[in-house]
Amino acid sequence: MSEQRQEVRPVAFPTLSDEPVVRYAIPWDLLASLELPVQVELGRVEVSLQELLELTPGSVLELTRLSVNLWRSMSAGRLIAKGEVVVVLGERLGVRITELIKPT
Repeated sequence: MSEQRQEVRPVAFPTLSDEPVVRYAIPWDLLASLELPVQVELGRVEVSLQELLELTPGSVLELTRLSVNLWRSMSAGRLIAKGEVVVVLGERLGVRITELIKPT
């Protein structure tokens, strides 16, 4: 068995500079045109299994607490804002944003 000698030498890394790294920015108009699905939760209620089984078309579940939360469904249900229910033009429901939640 013949042994081959390989040349071994230290790695020469380039010198790093203190200059900031230039990153390519995504144009804001491109980002602003994206449509994201938003889920609005008007409230919650707990019912027994019996009450759930007795529901029929026309049944009304009374919400014990009406607190509107807007959820960004694209990011696994992360809360993005809170708001209150308003009537728009006398016939439609809307949500007035009262608080924006900063991402953590």
